[in-house]
Amino acid sequence: MLVNTVLYIREQLFNTKYGIIINNDEKSMRLIYDFINDNEFTNDSYLSLMDTKIVNFKKQLGGDIMNIKLENNQIYHYDVKRLTSKKNKEQNICFANIRNSDYNCLCFTYYTKETKDTKDTKNTTLILNDLNATEDCITCKDSKNKYKIGDILMQIFLQWVKNHPELSHIKRIELQDNSTKKCYGIGLKLLYLKTITDGIPFYAKYGFRPIEATELAIFRYNRNKFKENILLNNEIVDKIFEDTINKNNKKPYETYVNLYKKLIINTNPIDIKLLIRNMIDLGNNEIASIDKRKYTCELVFYVLKKLYKILGYKEYDDEKWFLNIK
Repeated sequence: MLVNTVLYIREQLFNTKYGIIINNDEKSMRLIYDFINDNEFTNDSYLSLMDTKIVNFKKQLGGDIMNIKLENNQIYHYDVKRLTSKKNKEQNICFANIRNSDYNCLCFTYYTKETKDTKDTKNTTLILNDLNATEDCITCKDSKNKYKIGDILMQIFLQWVKNHPELSHIKRIELQDNSTKKCYGIGLKLLYLKTITDGIPFYAKYGFRPIEATELAIFRYNRNKFKENILLNNEIVDKIFEDTINKNNKKPYETYVNLYKKLIINTNPIDIKLLIRNMIDLGNNEIASIDKRKYTCELVFYVLKKLYKILGYKEYDDEKWFLNIK
């Protein structure tokens, strides 16, 4: 039997040592060693949660919960999942949902300094793979502090890229803009949502710009279009919402009739950005009934793209963006 056996695994990213303590559990220790051998991890790899095979180990033994102090002087907690593969120098890091580590909030991939550039790979470019902000992606030490989860995730991510020594060779971040905002569990495409409400997509707030020149022209066009503060005739808006009656689920349409139709009919013209903001606020309002929240969010999901187009915004053909950081 193994009594108070300690398995130490080095994590070179921070030059620190983590200990995983196995108490009187030879089977668990063997499973860890088998997992290392089967996946060909290097001896200097830190094992956390990049694979569901080791979810149980983290639940039992404690996770890689980290703290960070941002410019607003607030301290935030977030969960990190990391993996180093022996087969290549590719590194994958995810910020996970604190309550459910199977759900990834933000993931990125990069190559080590030693990796040679190829036709398809540059070791100075980091790829931001995904961002899906939900309530439990981060927590704040000050429970009374109000914050936007997606914004905090991006601030934490950018600090990682700019400040950690093992990422000192990274000069550029690239991404495919598939980001979503959760509204009562429903993913709203941020590219449409933030253009309507703020004039620019989510990532543009942090300095990202389209890679292709034609897409950059669309970005500038849409930004200028927002400044025109276009208002829509209430009959046009009502027709867009009325079309949701054709969906299989009639609940969102009924929510429109009961909560919003009278307001739209009695208001002319309609400021769409204010309307959508108010609807999302209701969808995230924990005091409101579950049905109101859920079906309001579904309603926004159904009409968002149509409103984007009718406001005159152009669609992006290639949603690849970049940020030069050095």
